[in-house]
Amino acid sequence: LALVQSKQPAEVEKEIVSLLESPGSTKIADRLHYELAWAYQDLQQPEKALEQFNNIVSDFPESPVASDSHFQLGEHDYGLDKFDAATGHYRKSLMITGSPENVRERAAYKLGWSLYRQNKFAEAYEQFIAHTNEFPEGEFHADGLFMAGESLFAQDRWVDALKSYNSSRAVF
Repeated sequence: LALVQSKQPAEVEKEIVSLLESPGSTKIADRLHYELAWAYQDLQQPEKALEQFNNIVSDFPESPVASDSHFQLGEHDYGLDKFDAATGHYRKSLMITGSPENVRERAAYKLGWSLYRQNKFAEAYEQFIAHTNEFPEGEFHADGLFMAGESLFAQDRWVDALKSYNSSRAVF
């Protein structure tokens, strides 16, 4: 939306709320809720932003913006140490067909971390490996390899951990 790029967050909020209330907005309602969520983020109103992300995942579960909405909800839960809830959002983000690659990569990476933080080290290892295999050129590839090693180390698989650490060093 050009509106979002050209105005201040408060103006964007007012305009999007007006658009959502107008007839004919249903075709782009998912996108309007998404832009409204980011306007609320810019206005330092995270609870209102979360409400919009929740609206998207409940009302528009197959929307192209639902994947990032799940990711954002996962990030919120992760920040509150609600790792089980974060895991659910990251998994749902990855299940949405047509998700942007940058969202998929971040969700795959953070899914590994949320499993690791729950001490589910075997699952975390599998997720970090899946992440690094799917995104060999990705932003988090080297750290994914390192965290695969950390997950192995936590399972007392020291020799395997060393191999994973060495793989991550080769990437840096």
